[in-house]
Amino acid sequence: MIFSKEPEDKPFTKKSINLPTYVLFIIGLSVGIIAGFFGLGGGVIVVPLLTTFFKVPILYAQGFSVSLIPFNTFGGVMGYTVDGIKKFGIHFPYIGYLNLYVIIICSAFSMIFTKVGLNCAKKINKTLLRRIFAILLLIVGLKFIFTCIHF
Repeated sequence: MIFSKEPEDKPFTKKSINLPTYVLFIIGLSVGIIAGFFGLGGGVIVVPLLTTFFKVPILYAQGFSVSLIPFNTFGGVMGYTVDGIKKFGIHFPYIGYLNLYVIIICSAFSMIFTKVGLNCAKKINKTLLRRIFAILLLIVGLKFIFTCIHF
């Protein structure tokens, strides 16, 4: 992902990817399980998978990833709400594991600034965008590893 080159805004059609339905099923299954298990978004899995193995241009992979958010989020919110209520109940601002203040503030700013991020992503060189995404994943992964190992 870091060293691969991607032509700028190359044409992309359904025929240029030609993913069989069973592959889409496997991607959805994997993303759902991993997102639910680790509490992370599917984009961490979907974007590298589509861009690296299926040669989908990064903006299309990101668009696909973003389109999954409402569905992954709904399932995750329901699960963490129901399980959290069973364990902790409802104590404002908490509903189970969910803190309403955090949800409202982060959601508002995310909705506003997602468009800013998209505009920047459209203007930047796509190879550089892929490298920045890969470095971000590497930094987060290393931070997580070192936090868990307690060096």
